[in-house]
Amino acid sequence: QAPISIDYRAFNNSSPFATIATGTLTRVAFRFTEDIELDGEEIGHLYDFVFRDSRDDKLVFGMRTRLGVEDDHDDDSELNFLYRYCMTEGATVFAPSAAWLFVSDSDLRAYSAGSTASDALTGDTLYDADTVRFQSDINLEEGNPDSGLFLVKTDAMFWRTVDRAIGVFQAGEEGQPRVGSDFAGFAPSAVPEPSTWALSVLGMAGALALVRRRRTRT
Repeated sequence: QAPISIDYRAFNNSSPFATIATGTLTRVAFRFTEDIELDGEEIGHLYDFVFRDSRDDKLVFGMRTRLGVEDDHDDDSELNFLYRYCMTEGATVFAPSAAWLFVSDSDLRAYSAGSTASDALTGDTLYDADTVRFQSDINLEEGNPDSGLFLVKTDAMFWRTVDRAIGVFQAGEEGQPRVGSDFAGFAPSAVPEPSTWALSVLGMAGALALVRRRRTRT
């Protein structure tokens, strides 16, 4: 459910689709949200990741959902769109690109992915161009309970935790209500998160203290 690393090959986007690069995504942060709710009903679990790309040291943000994991999860829910927010931070604009990976045999392929400002996508228009939207059809009753792993590559070097990082939306295609929910998670950042700075300072302080002890003993 939480991959430590992912080896990948990048292909040319036109024929003959030759491999142009290889690399490894190494997980640097993971967040698990249990029993996410949609329209007041628990529907499944949400997984949030941050990976670092070995090719350029930039960050890739990953997310996936699993419906109907527990017995008390609603089995009539359907997710038609997954959203990744916060592609800007103040005056900084992060350049996103999207990808999608199978995680299990029950994954349904992504129909499309891009900014909500893109004319190539249809559906809900509530969200702005700060959002990357993945269109899929995740439905427990139809045998597609897993979303696969949706990835957003950015040019960010750092990440932060925000209250609204990921969204899910049910478009009501099977008669369910048209509803959505947002969740906390990771987002790209131009500067390290304060907690990361604090840990770095504590680490440096501990190292300096150790050096001083060694000098005192000698």
